[in-house]
Amino acid sequence: MAGGRWDKLDRRFLDPRREQEPETLAIIEMEESQVAYTTWFAEQLADFRDGYPRDISLALVAGDRRSGKTFDAYACQIAALIDVPILPTTGLPAIGWTVSKTFRERAELDDLITGYIPSAFYHATRAPEHRYDFAHGGILRNLSADDPDGLKQGRVDWLLYNEPQKMQARSIVNGLYGTADQGGLCTLAANPPSAADTRGEWLFDLKEAMDDEVRAQAKNLRREPLGAIYFNFSSKDNTKIDQPSRRRVGRLATLIDPDNAAADNNGEWRRPGDKACWEFPERRYDILRPVPKLGVVDVTREVASERGTWGDWHYVAGIDFQSKPHIVCVVYRVFGSVDDPTFWAIDELAEDVRDREFTEEAFLEVFADLAERRGYDRNNILWVGDASSSWQGSRHDFEGGERDSFEVFRGDGWEIIPPQEPRGTGRPGRGRNPFVDERLSLWNELLRRGRFRVDAERCPWLVECMREATTKRESGRRRLVGNKYAHAIDAGTYPVWRLAPRPNTPRLTANDVRSVSRRRPESW
Repeated sequence: MAGGRWDKLDRRFLDPRREQEPETLAIIEMEESQVAYTTWFAEQLADFRDGYPRDISLALVAGDRRSGKTFDAYACQIAALIDVPILPTTGLPAIGWTVSKTFRERAELDDLITGYIPSAFYHATRAPEHRYDFAHGGILRNLSADDPDGLKQGRVDWLLYNEPQKMQARSIVNGLYGTADQGGLCTLAANPPSAADTRGEWLFDLKEAMDDEVRAQAKNLRREPLGAIYFNFSSKDNTKIDQPSRRRVGRLATLIDPDNAAADNNGEWRRPGDKACWEFPERRYDILRPVPKLGVVDVTREVASERGTWGDWHYVAGIDFQSKPHIVCVVYRVFGSVDDPTFWAIDELAEDVRDREFTEEAFLEVFADLAERRGYDRNNILWVGDASSSWQGSRHDFEGGERDSFEVFRGDGWEIIPPQEPRGTGRPGRGRNPFVDERLSLWNELLRRGRFRVDAERCPWLVECMREATTKRESGRRRLVGNKYAHAIDAGTYPVWRLAPRPNTPRLTANDVRSVSRRRPESW
């Protein structure tokens, strides 16, 4: 319970156990997903009231739309201003800020005040600033984040950002510093950031850092605490909304705008913007490390065999053939287990990024030097190449008699296969690559689960491309933006798609394997 019967002379709440209980109560019922945050906040408020130290400066309450997070966070903020209207350490009024992206978005918050707090308990001001002065001293200001530097306004004890994923990071930082004076609390009531809106990338980074801290604590790793805590809210637990209608709207939203629906409808956390590798782990440096010499089991041969190839393959390499800007390849080893493997990018070759054409023959000449240093040969490395390169060359010179890329490689003794076999549709003999969005979804899922790693020392170009490659939506599907970063992503995803186990994907039989490539081993 917050508040009570206020003594105007002593400027304190009377103890209901010994003096007088309140005449009336405003009871606000909580939904199931709101209980955890409300209970935690009540403990923080009690410590604030009694002057005990606190180790949390920021609370992130987030979830899908209509999950009740703004209502709960705002009710808790009001309860704090009512319960501790005067700071015991300074005698100054307690101050709360509620920050919205624009002034037009504060109507929802005004409705909560007028709907639950008797009008005699506060005085509302609309100009020159929007604020509520409570009768016993607390102040609640309703501010806008339109001007981030406008939030450099001094002390604030209870700070609430409503939908901060729409705001610039500077708006959050400027307000956050104001809570440091008296050990206040900043609460972010947020949806996961929209995939199409890069303004919320800072929020994704914050959530990722909080997740990293949880993982470190689970492993008993010592690290400087962030001073932040996360609470998940779900609309499925909100009994105040029409659940069948919410499900219908969610399905429609997913059909109309699937990228944003992942956050709004499902509460999924994805890096905002059109990043190709939205799960790229900027803070998880364990993914960017060399292959360990001991402690892991190499299953490259077993995985390649299970997914429909033959040969004693020690390495699998993805390659994308483009005479401009370059022909690029990524070399993998696979570790762990056949059913749940970890793909480790151990090498790359992106030799030519200059303004000249680079043929398959020239690539193989350069690759021969790398192969000699690394021990690659025609019997231990399997190539997985762009499916269209089984019928065209890197220059796409159909009239000049150019050989297709696969023919050049096989003529030089290398085994090369497409990322997937032709499905009997389209022009005979012309397979197609898996859709970009499907390849990226699989790759990012492996990244999220720690099943994709990169030797950053040997693969600096791949790491840069994973950071910089972007996508765009065309004809309802996501495609890579055709710049210099795209080709390493293509090369990297081809072998992953070919070899990674996926649900409802049957393993190939020996008869299936016989049809994989044009070249037949004599043993068949």
